[in-house]
Amino acid sequence: MSRTVAITFAAALLALACGPAVPTPTPAATGTGRPASPLATLSPSASSGPTQSPAPTQLEIEVARLTSIGGCGDVFIQAITADGTAAITIQWGGAATAAWADREFNETAQIPDGQAKVFLVVGHELTRFYCTDIGWPGAEEVTSTPAITGSVELVVRPDRARFRPAGSADLRLSDVSFKVMIGSEEEIWHLDELVIENVPVGWLAG
Repeated sequence: MSRTVAITFAAALLALACGPAVPTPTPAATGTGRPASPLATLSPSASSGPTQSPAPTQLEIEVARLTSIGGCGDVFIQAITADGTAAITIQWGGAATAAWADREFNETAQIPDGQAKVFLVVGHELTRFYCTDIGWPGAEEVTSTPAITGSVELVVRPDRARFRPAGSADLRLSDVSFKVMIGSEEEIWHLDELVIENVPVGWLAG
């Protein structure tokens, strides 16, 4: 990862983990090279001995900042920050089609298992990037980090008044973790729970 991308990635992730900025004294730098912030939820783990490397810093993702929710495809769901710089995306291939065949799709997957794919994304104009066939200038993913642990529960109900395989979905992410590299430093970003209900899926852009 280039230094420029690493800085952009760190800034977007800090926005996801921190609340609105408040006047504070100029912070000192932490050992990871990112600014210390009293608004971030930090849970660093100390090493158990002088010969062992320190455990990665752990940060908690603030779900309330994921305010733009949407879905499409078979199945793709996104939760994006208001400024469009960070997102959690979920892919579960064939779930909407399976719902039409069985009247409902209702399954739980453990990460990683190949069915559900969850990503922590940093980019630009992400609210205009997903579920659209319009190429918005500047809308792009810069980095996409897959989840390494966690649980995904997905329910899809078919909407037979629309074109196959349209439906609505309920999603619950639980105890999801991402291994993030900021420059040469490793951090664990943790999402306690994200619940999304009645998001339209099954339609294809264009």
